[in-house]
Amino acid sequence: MAAFPSRKLLTIALVILTTLLTITLYRLTSLETCFKMHRAVHGDLSALWRNPEGTAERPHAAACEIEQVKAGYSLYQMLIKEPLHFKCQKPRTIQNRDEGSWTYCADPGFALKKPCLVYSFGINYDFTFDDAAGKLGCQVLSFDPSMRNLTDRRRNENVMFYLIGLGSHDTDTFEPRLNSYVAEPTKWKMRTLKTLLQQMKHADRTIDLLKIDIESSEWQVIRNILDTGVLRQVKQLLLEWHIFPDTPPRKEYVKLAEVLDELKAAGFRSFHRHEHPVNLDWSEFNVQSDVAYVNVKFKDR
Repeated sequence: MAAFPSRKLLTIALVILTTLLTITLYRLTSLETCFKMHRAVHGDLSALWRNPEGTAERPHAAACEIEQVKAGYSLYQMLIKEPLHFKCQKPRTIQNRDEGSWTYCADPGFALKKPCLVYSFGINYDFTFDDAAGKLGCQVLSFDPSMRNLTDRRRNENVMFYLIGLGSHDTDTFEPRLNSYVAEPTKWKMRTLKTLLQQMKHADRTIDLLKIDIESSEWQVIRNILDTGVLRQVKQLLLEWHIFPDTPPRKEYVKLAEVLDELKAAGFRSFHRHEHPVNLDWSEFNVQSDVAYVNVKFKDR
C-alpha cells in the first residue's frame, strides 16, 4: 500500500505552491505596470509630433525596467535633453529683478496685444514680468500665497495682486512644504485654475499667457488643469518644472512623465528652455527647468 505524505510534507508543499502563485501574480502585475511605464516614459515621443492628433502607436522597449531611478532619468531627458518642438520667430525675454528670466513668443497669433489676459502664479515680490505684460496692455492677475505681508491689492492700472495660491483642489488650509520661501509651518488659501477663472469672471475668456512657478506643486496642478480641460483656453504656457531630492516622491515619477506626455498631446509645443545649473544634478534627483510652450491646437473662443 502506498504511503500518504505526512502532514508536515503537505504543509511544506502548500507553502511552496502559495509562494509560487504569489510570485506569478506579482510578475503579471509588474509586467502591466512596466508596459504602462514604457508607454509613458520610454516611448518614442517623436511619434506624437509626427501625428499631432496623438493617435500614433508609440513603440516600447523590449526589455522591462521599472526601477524608479530609470524612470526618473527618463524624466530628466524629457525636461532637459528633448529637442524643442516649435520654432518661435519672435521670442521675447523679460529679465527678472534679481535673477532668472521669462521668455514668451511674440509670433502672429501668440503676441501679447491689448486686450490680452495674463495669469501669473509665483511672484516672490518680483513683479518685473507682470509689470512688463501690463505695459503691453494686458490685464494681469498675479497670485502668490507666500507673500504674507501683503493683501489683495491693485499694483497699477493693469496689474492686480491676490494672496492666493494655485492648487490641484480648493482649500483654505493648505500646508506648504518648508523651503527657502516658507520658513515655518503655515496655511494657505489655494484655488484651482478653473475656480479662479469662474471667480474672476474669465470662464469664457482666452488666457493669452499662463505663467506658473510654484516650487514642485506644478505637477499636481497641471494634472488638474489637464483633467478639467481649462488648458484649451490657454495660448502660451510658461512653466518652471521642479524635481527636488525629497519631492515629488520617486514612486510618482512614471505619473509625472504621463503629465508631460499629455501636455504635448493637448497641443503644447516647447519653443524655449532654460536649465538652472545650480539645481541641475540628477545624481541627487535635482532638476529645475524653465520651459515655454505655445498651444498649436488653440482655437479662438
